[in-house]
Amino acid sequence: MYGKPITVVSNPAGTAGLRVILIEFDMYLDGEQTTLVIDQELTQVTDAVLLLLGTKTIEDIRRGSISMLRWEIAETVNETISSGVCFDVSIIQCVLQ
Repeated sequence: MYGKPITVVSNPAGTAGLRVILIEFDMYLDGEQTTLVIDQELTQVTDAVLLLLGTKTIEDIRRGSISMLRWEIAETVNETISSGVCFDVSIIQCVLQ
């Protein structure tokens, strides 16, 4: 596990900035080397997850399951980092206002 929860706040698509989604998550990684990569590339990882959340509408979030969101975040992390693997994501908190 990465061991340092990451919090991302975004406006869902189609809300004109009137609604907010907050996600706090941690990542299951393949080793200590990947933890170092995440530490070095944390800004890029956070930005990529922020962009992902910005494409989701409120209906996507309500309709979709947390497991699908976990998978999408893990895939986004894997596409962003230069090496290593994020196997899974643990959603600590998900708030839609």
